[in-house]
Amino acid sequence: MDFVEFRADLRTSVFQRQLAPIPRLQRALAELRTASSVEDAVRRGPEVACRSCGFSGAVLVQVEGREVVPAGAWAARDPDFFAKVSRRLVGDDGRPLTFENLSMEREMMRRRRPVLVRDAMNDNRPGQELRRMAGVRSYVAAPILPEGRVLGFMYAFHSEDRLDIVDRDVLGTFTEGYGYALERAILRSRLRTQVQLYGELVEAAKRQLDAVGSAGLTLLGPADCTPAAPEPEFVRVAPPTPSALALLSRREIEVMELLAGGATNRVIAARLVVAESTAKAHVAQILRKLEARNRAEAVTKYLRLLHTT
Repeated sequence: MDFVEFRADLRTSVFQRQLAPIPRLQRALAELRTASSVEDAVRRGPEVACRSCGFSGAVLVQVEGREVVPAGAWAARDPDFFAKVSRRLVGDDGRPLTFENLSMEREMMRRRRPVLVRDAMNDNRPGQELRRMAGVRSYVAAPILPEGRVLGFMYAFHSEDRLDIVDRDVLGTFTEGYGYALERAILRSRLRTQVQLYGELVEAAKRQLDAVGSAGLTLLGPADCTPAAPEPEFVRVAPPTPSALALLSRREIEVMELLAGGATNRVIAARLVVAESTAKAHVAQILRKLEARNRAEAVTKYLRLLHTT
């Protein structure tokens, strides 16, 4: 066999290796798109990557501001792999690693490309903690960048064989689809939260309408047929949480509960027995603290605050 034939056979072999995982990748990504929550998608990610791409272990780290923290890990022969990774992925001071100290990860993010590290044990670049997982000789890594926003990084290795550029590209293909699956799970989680909040607003409005509908009418005399206004009521969706009490005063929470029922400044002033200008000042202070543009947005943010601890 001459050199030309050898090169042609080599190209064919590499091409076949690149195509072989595609059906498995498609099934794996379809499986991840059915994740019930963000936590479920994160937990299953490393194992699905290994089973679909042929790796024996994988680590998923998440970027939280400046910090890089372990989010998931799986190894075929080590059920405690995630616990071990969590202990090792910290700095010398015991704190999470910072993104600024990881040169290769910053380069991956800038180029938006996966990388192959052929000699992990002798790699002298910063961030050795991410590169000496289980004493592997080589590994591949890829950024998770849906819509250009970095969510984290995936590292994969094989405990027996050295990896090559085909493995690098396969992992890159997986993380590209995995990033969109994660983003889908995040958006679905946010949507469920919004639906719940709006549902609580609707229920609060229904209770207020029921209170108005059940109020009686008083005839003051022939000259005045105006029905008496119902007594303004507080609309307490849930008891104030520590988060709410840390942000708003007790009086502001009372005003907030009246706002949830649709009360005007005049109604708030009458209910709290204060001047209308004082009620107006309380409302303005609430909008400022909640960074809300109007009363409706303030009510929405307050309800969201009641779900935080």
